[in-house]
Amino acid sequence: MPAKACRWGLLPGIDFETIRIELDAGDTLVMYTDGATEARTPAGTLFGEAGWLRLVSDAPADPGDLVASVTGGAQSRGPGTTR
Repeated sequence: MPAKACRWGLLPGIDFETIRIELDAGDTLVMYTDGATEARTPAGTLFGEAGWLRLVSDAPADPGDLVASVTGGAQSRGPGTTR
């Protein structure tokens, strides 16, 4: 879901749209911060949304394994490349 508003809590008095989505058994919802997409690769380029989506798409479905896989993938970008 693309961002359509200001960050939560940044400015007082901003109302946010509420949406509902239905998850079925076996669905996975992954939430992340901009630090995941704004991290730099060892070559110095932004990891970007495409890199993040690739990392998550290739991860196992089991929630614990997914977290371990994504965390390991993020850390493998090299020291000093994550925020």
